[in-house]
Amino acid sequence: MARLCGIVCLALLAGAAAVTPIEKVISLIEGMRDDVKSEGSAEGSAYETFACFCKDTTGKKSSSVQKGTEKIGLLSSDIADKTQERKDDNTELSERKQKDEELNSKLDETSARCAKQKAEYEAEAADLSKAIQGLGDALKSMRASGDNKASFISISQTLGKTFAMADAMNLLKAPKHKAVAAFLQESNSVDPSDPEYKFHSDDIIQVCDDLLV
Repeated sequence: MARLCGIVCLALLAGAAAVTPIEKVISLIEGMRDDVKSEGSAEGSAYETFACFCKDTTGKKSSSVQKGTEKIGLLSSDIADKTQERKDDNTELSERKQKDEELNSKLDETSARCAKQKAEYEAEAADLSKAIQGLGDALKSMRASGDNKASFISISQTLGKTFAMADAMNLLKAPKHKAVAAFLQESNSVDPSDPEYKFHSDDIIQVCDDLLV
């Protein structure tokens, strides 16, 4: 505008002295007008381009923010679920550890009890095996002893422990128990040739046969 005023002043000063300078001023003004229109059109086009860019960018950013917000919500929910699952797993792990300790303690107790029972069983089995062997040998000796008093006394001594074990296991019932007691009591005094010995020995053989079974 300052430039335009300067040009107008120059034209007025020139007056009617010369027509050609006025025409030049007019031509210059028209050129400036065209320049202003051209610049305005370029600025308008640039503004429209920038406005479209801003609109598109704002839309994209808004959409991205919305998606990000939704994703944050989903991830937050997932984190909460995982946190609760972790707490539940820790609780379950603690319970399982406690149960494992209880089971291990029970297993140790059971193992100790079974080991003790096994030792007792093996000892009892060994005693029973010896008793069975003793019964078999005693039966053979009793049946073959005849009137041999020394053999009779030896057999009574051998059967003493076996009958004691059988008595402890309640395998000797009356009247067998009485026959065994009489046999053991009279073993040092009864003569194998005495009919009384024959009576007791028959009972003892029967008792031994029963015990052997």
